[in-house]
Amino acid sequence: MAVNAIETAGPGADSGGQPGLAAARDQVRQNLSASVGEDGAVRSPCASRTLETALLLVLLRRRGGHRAREEELAAFLATPGAQAGGFDTALALAVLHGRSIGTDVVGGELLAGFDHFSLTRKRLLFDVHLAVTGAVPFEESILRPVRTKSRSGDNTVTWIEMIMLSVRVLVAHGLGMAAQITDRERERLLELLGSSRAPVWENYTAAHLLALLAVQEFAPAHPLLEAGVGAVPACRNSDGGVPPMPNLDVFSTGPAALAGVEPALLHRMCDYLTGQQMPDGGWAFGESMRHSDVDASSYAAACLAAVDPERYREALLRAGRYFRASWAPTAGSPPTCPVTRRRPA
Repeated sequence: MAVNAIETAGPGADSGGQPGLAAARDQVRQNLSASVGEDGAVRSPCASRTLETALLLVLLRRRGGHRAREEELAAFLATPGAQAGGFDTALALAVLHGRSIGTDVVGGELLAGFDHFSLTRKRLLFDVHLAVTGAVPFEESILRPVRTKSRSGDNTVTWIEMIMLSVRVLVAHGLGMAAQITDRERERLLELLGSSRAPVWENYTAAHLLALLAVQEFAPAHPLLEAGVGAVPACRNSDGGVPPMPNLDVFSTGPAALAGVEPALLHRMCDYLTGQQMPDGGWAFGESMRHSDVDASSYAAACLAAVDPERYREALLRAGRYFRASWAPTAGSPPTCPVTRRRPA
């Protein structure tokens, strides 16, 4: 499809003559087009979130010497937007006022009705987030949550391995059972933490902070810890909070092109996307990441196919092989596909 045909048959195509629709479409196109950089990327920051902001505040307090940053993080957590739900409120009140909770905000809110093979892991992770911030005490049952069902088939990629290692260290130290952590586990956690090309590990702020909190327990002077702590404040938003992902540029570019930017920008955006295609044929959420993501890949491939399937034929063929390799007949496509050796989580 040629670029001059995009207006009528591709991204941003008009769907009818409803009053005001053309004006709204033009406004969207103008705003999206203004966000496209010289390299074709749409650099749209991710909104701040309570979880990552609270975890960073806990970490800075434990390390000391960051009073001004601590006050800025606390100011964000004190805003109504940072306490919109039961889980966020529990985190914020715990780090701001030392309050604990007596209700199950995870089972009753976050995971209510959630039916997925990752349920047990997510339950464990949310419980540990609450415990690290002081909203609930560390308990041995955290490692074997009685409120969840055991599931099999979890997609064990590198980021899950690092999270689960971090959780194991944090729970062991929280229970006063640090001797249960082996030297090999500590070495592996440090190895994983140092493996990312991005300043914030794989652009995954919560995993990055959990690993830093875990390393703080057994190696507070390690160089990786100092560098990792400095990377998170550098990506804070203007409201003082911390985003869950510092870089969503790859993910944002595909939907923006499909939504309807100026046609003259489309090839620039698609060229950026082809430059970000992973070795396995997929795309990650952001730059400097190692794991392809099915959602990000779907938008990127759809963008290339809509704009110029001939020009981007090779990239689309590689994407097709990625999707076929990702698909599981019994479960559909997993959110992420590993590019490193699988390990049990």
